[in-house]
Amino acid sequence: MNIISFMSVRPEKNIGRYLISTDAQALGQKLATVENPTVVIPAGDTELKARLQELLGAAASFVEADASFGYVYGNETALLALTRGQMPVPMARRGQSSAVTLHTPAHLWADEHKRWLWIDNLDAPCLVSDTATVGDILAQAGVSEPKAVYFEHPDGRMLDVAQTDEIIPVDCEWVRVFTQKDCMAHALADMSARHFSECCGRCVFGYEGAHQSRVITNDIINKRGKSADLALLRDLAPVMSTQSLCELGTSLATTIVTSLEHFGTEIEAHMGKKQCPSGACSAYMTFHIMPSLCTGCCDCVDACEEDAIMSKKGFVHVIDQKACTACGACVDACDEDAIITAGAEKPRTPPRPIPCKRR
Repeated sequence: MNIISFMSVRPEKNIGRYLISTDAQALGQKLATVENPTVVIPAGDTELKARLQELLGAAASFVEADASFGYVYGNETALLALTRGQMPVPMARRGQSSAVTLHTPAHLWADEHKRWLWIDNLDAPCLVSDTATVGDILAQAGVSEPKAVYFEHPDGRMLDVAQTDEIIPVDCEWVRVFTQKDCMAHALADMSARHFSECCGRCVFGYEGAHQSRVITNDIINKRGKSADLALLRDLAPVMSTQSLCELGTSLATTIVTSLEHFGTEIEAHMGKKQCPSGACSAYMTFHIMPSLCTGCCDCVDACEEDAIMSKKGFVHVIDQKACTACGACVDACDEDAIITAGAEKPRTPPRPIPCKRR
């Protein structure tokens, strides 16, 4: 059975839809080489369906799928179930089913050894070698101060930009380039949550592994992480990789392993130093009153329900970091804009109230 999938891991970055909108005839010629295809399209996309019916004629049949999912539509057994009117639940890993030949626009409309790839910050997909390097991706992305390159499911690799010459067999349709302003603990938490949202629950190591990764990484970015958390993730990932029934578990395992391999120190800082080095995690932000701007009015003191601000009238107020809950009420109360937030780098402030220079 031939299946052409127009589903995307990111609905807003649909390569097939983009290609058919820019050069329908060229894509149509490629699609016509597939015999008696069943075409899987996002539910409710009547415009795409009409264009494809025009290009493929009566030989093609169509199946609509829920576009809020994305990962599962890269699995042949899940698509086969969908064509039978069942839920798209994978029964085996990709490439293990002889009953289905899966085609995607990213491969069909590309020269030999090339494929279409959508880099997250770009407005359109680009054509890359199917064995691209990290440097190739960075050159296409044009991002300033890059930190990491993430190859989305089913690949799942998180690589340091220092690995410029490393050759990557590109097996995904979407890539994200993280910058120095991005937190890699937060990135891992986002990927864990996304994988968990698509798990079917059939296998223990895929579903429970994704659940544990989601809970642990969410704790880390919300200042609840423990020193043993990363060791647990390192133990969990290899088991997920070998025991998961489909590639959802294996790609998340790869994401965990490569994220900890290249950015373990940054992630560990959230527990060991209780700080987010990139300053992106709001739970690790601290509030500070700038001496040069404070007028000693006590408005912030009145707004603080935790009594976390040391002060007296006419003196520079000082926030007790141990008592502060980071609610932000003091910021709203200050008409002088004297209260700022800080990440890893903290401003110089007095340890106790001192007379104000500004009144």
